[in-house]
Amino acid sequence: MIIKLFKYDFMNIGKKLIPFYIAAFVLSIINRIFITTANISNIANIQTGNFSDYQLFVWQIQFFFYFIFIIILLGISIMTLYVTITRYHNSIYGSEGYLTNTLPITSGQIIFAKLVIFLIWGFISVAVTIISLIALLPLEIIINLARLDKNFYSTLMEISNFFRDPKVIFHVIIYMTTLFFSQCFSILLVFFSIAVANLFKGYKLIIGVIAYIVSSTLVSTISTGILMSISFGMGSRADYENISPFLVGGTLNITSLFLNIFLTVFFFFVVRYFHKNHLNLE
Repeated sequence: MIIKLFKYDFMNIGKKLIPFYIAAFVLSIINRIFITTANISNIANIQTGNFSDYQLFVWQIQFFFYFIFIIILLGISIMTLYVTITRYHNSIYGSEGYLTNTLPITSGQIIFAKLVIFLIWGFISVAVTIISLIALLPLEIIINLARLDKNFYSTLMEISNFFRDPKVIFHVIIYMTTLFFSQCFSILLVFFSIAVANLFKGYKLIIGVIAYIVSSTLVSTISTGILMSISFGMGSRADYENISPFLVGGTLNITSLFLNIFLTVFFFFVVRYFHKNHLNLE
């Protein structure tokens, strides 16, 4: 049953986000064509003011597509957040609440399924944004730079050797894991704010926003305080005991990882508690 819930939510969200992805890819291709076919002399003419009406028209069209492309990329981020909020609210507390909450699955399974779905679509949104931006880079420029720069391959080898260092690999893994749990915590914080808002009969939007601001500020303040105290403590020890800055940074990264894991687990069970004991359907 949880697979059916996952599939239904996944397709529902996809119908809202995929059009933005398609628009981003199409606009990136159009802008790439403009970049590839751009004439340097036309740019010089525009700078000096010596250009024809046709050149001005082409330049205006090009600027228009660039502007729309930026709006679409911003729209992907905003729409992903909007879909996360509205989809979770509607499927748990709104019009679909009765159907979702009568499924033969536990509260924890429902929340977990929602979390995984929003994580996947968040990752897809980031990937689409990055790919769309990379598509704007003319391959000719990259190839020419590689041919003209004699140190290109040596620089590439130095970077490769740097990431072969076990310490570097360890810190990259810690950082990526921290980033993953940070995203989990961010989504669960949205779930928590929606759950708090639905404890009240009126002004739910305002209460939800206030709950999110207060909880995120409180968590951020406590986390920053913990990390700063560790940083100052190890920094003072480093002055006297020759502790490596690499070790200090590693300690902070590991501490940040455990903080994000703790916050993810904590808010998961808090949201689960609200869903199980204080479910208020509209």
